Amino acid sequence: MPEIPEAVVDALVEHMRAALPNEGCGYLVGDLSSGRIDRFVPVANSAPSPTRFVLDPLEQLAAEQAIEAAGEQVVGI
Repeated sequence: MPEIPEAVVDALVEHMRAALPNEGCGYLVGDLSSGRIDRFVPVANSAPSPTRFVLDPLEQLAAEQAIEAAGEQVVGI
C-alpha cells in the first residue's frame, strides 16, 4: 500500500470537509508503477449527495488532460 504524504492528506481532507455533508471527490495523482502519490486534484461533485458522487464531466476532463500533460497518472479516485 502506498504511503500518502501529509501535504496530500491535508489537501484531500480540506476538500472533503468543504464538501460536507455531501461526498467530495478527486484524484490521487502520481506514478502507478511505484505507487507513489504526489498530489490530490479535487474535482467537483455534480450530483451532490451524502451517499454518492459523480465527477463533474468538464472538471474531470480538464483534470485528466492536465495530469496526462504533466506525465503523471491517476493512482486513485
